[in-house]
Amino acid sequence: MTGYLCKFFWFTGRTYLAGTLALFLFVCPVLRAQDGFDALFNGKDLDGWEGQAELWEVRDGIIVGSTEGHPIANNTFLIHRGSKPANFHLKMKLKMGGDNNSGIMYRAQEIEGISHALSGPQLDVHPKLEYQGMYYSEKTGRGIVAQRGQKVTVAEELNAKGRTTPKVTGELGKEPIFDLSEWNEYEVIAVNKRHIHLINGVVTVDVIDRDPSTASSGVIGIQLHQGPPMTVEVKDIAVKSLRGAEARETIRAALERPVKKKD
Repeated sequence: MTGYLCKFFWFTGRTYLAGTLALFLFVCPVLRAQDGFDALFNGKDLDGWEGQAELWEVRDGIIVGSTEGHPIANNTFLIHRGSKPANFHLKMKLKMGGDNNSGIMYRAQEIEGISHALSGPQLDVHPKLEYQGMYYSEKTGRGIVAQRGQKVTVAEELNAKGRTTPKVTGELGKEPIFDLSEWNEYEVIAVNKRHIHLINGVVTVDVIDRDPSTASSGVIGIQLHQGPPMTVEVKDIAVKSLRGAEARETIRAALERPVKKKD
């Protein structure tokens, strides 16, 4: 749509009104940026990001992380050093190689005494169907909060073990199966206590998490997991802050997206 509108203003400016050409110069850049997302990766280098140097690089405009030849004892993350968004819509494209799993951290907290280690909410990038896009609480003792296809509510009350208890309140389905070796688009919508994960536009979990230990803001991170050698490739990372009516509309639109089935 943006391109058509720009061409229209360009044509009108040349043919009818000289003033419209000035309008073209003003309006078209605005239209190109109207989705409101800010890029978190410049496509050239790791400016704004920090991780274990020997594990991360940029190749051909893509962030590449690998433990090939560099085994790691603990999960490690490439951490974004910009703002710490609270309510937001995050998206990125990622593909993974190796017999392992990865994850996208958000509202995450750094673990004192361990370099490039994070705790908190994670969109899991996992080959097992039931774990694809699940809500995992990294290094908090909570573990799996919601598996693929679950709507979950976590009340703030603590059980006898001093922990909150996730309660499944609905089902979202578990189709399709995603091939992690291909490019997939991963999204997180986090608004107050609401956490929605999507892969290729498909909602994988919808969680209301009132656990008192879950932070309301924090850093964004990309995971390399301990264990077998693995590689992750990431591009098109962008985030948009949300508030008020726009936040509500983003949630509504995500939940109403039609599921695209393979031919």
